[in-house]
Amino acid sequence: MIQSVHRALDILEYLADQPEAPTPLGQLADALGLNLATCANLTKTLVTRSYVEQAGPREGYRLGPMAHYLVRHGAYSRDLVAAAEPLLAALGAELKEHLVLSRLQGARLFMLSEAHGDEALQVRRDLLLVDDAYRTANGRLLLAYLSEPELAAFLRLQGPPGAVWEHARDESRLLAQLAGIREQGYYVDVSPEGLARASFPVRRGGKVVAALGLYAPEFRFKGKHKEHGLRLLAEGAQELSDRLDSVAFPKQRS
Repeated sequence: MIQSVHRALDILEYLADQPEAPTPLGQLADALGLNLATCANLTKTLVTRSYVEQAGPREGYRLGPMAHYLVRHGAYSRDLVAAAEPLLAALGAELKEHLVLSRLQGARLFMLSEAHGDEALQVRRDLLLVDDAYRTANGRLLLAYLSEPELAAFLRLQGPPGAVWEHARDESRLLAQLAGIREQGYYVDVSPEGLARASFPVRRGGKVVAALGLYAPEFRFKGKHKEHGLRLLAEGAQELSDRLDSVAFPKQRS
């Protein structure tokens, strides 16, 4: 691996998480554990290529126009997002709960879209990075459907969950938990913070490509509301899978 490339990407990712105000060079170097001169040289190169810009003389740095230009064609997995948004909106309005569509890429979990199912329903389209797949229902479900080589690669990078997932602390218990999720066909639990969460697989051509998750306070997500929510979430994940297949594998005219 080329260390300077990793460091430059670390700078871009850090600045992407700090959009409100320009970040001083010293703060950037400290946050990333870089020598100040090294950080200055990398940042200067990114400024030259317009991926980073300086807010003004002796002021901090923020993402430049080229960083935004890279995503000019729209959302990541935009076919998946486009198919999911009306479905998320409808489910959110019906259940009045928080819904999230996520995808696992490499060792990182990305939230593609979300709907807040309150009276002022909003579907969010901006991409959100959630580093630790072990912490979320969608992440755990997606891990369960990785192939053996994909899961082995993930574990080489991330290691076992440890205390983050109590019942899957080490690799052997993790494999047992993932097998149980696959056997059940979905994931549901209550987080240590008292948040009920459920996740169902979204497939394209039979392969799991995303997860549709629901999050609700535990006191509210029980009884008939829970049964209704799980049924609608399962139906929604299946409908989204059907939509993706209809685009990828359109029916031939007879």
